[in-house]
Amino acid sequence: MERAECTPAELITIQNDAADSGKGSQQAYSLALVREAMLRFDASVLGWKKSHLIMVWSQLGGQPGLRHDNEQTDQPRSLGGRSVSTMEARSDFVLFPELWRASEQAYWSLGTRHDEAPKGSGCPVTG
Repeated sequence: MERAECTPAELITIQNDAADSGKGSQQAYSLALVREAMLRFDASVLGWKKSHLIMVWSQLGGQPGLRHDNEQTDQPRSLGGRSVSTMEARSDFVLFPELWRASEQAYWSLGTRHDEAPKGSGCPVTG
């Protein structure tokens, strides 16, 4: 991003606008596409973690909705001795937290708050 002289928020803008207006350099646009691919890969890994966790619950038990209060400390364990709760805690960790954080920051900084859009402005959320 330093070589392309872009911030993460600018990459998001470039990715959204470049196809229509030719805004930004080809290098910055390519970098924006890499950023998007990394987020999609991360989302796929998160999906796999959730699927794996569901499979573990189906084989070992420990599904959170079925636990009693006194069972919080005594969870099923894997063959390696790890508690199901360890897997649960890790299932929400992302590989690229800065990319996810940049998306949220761009959302708030690029003027996309729907609750502040005046009525009749054409906003698809508020009208």
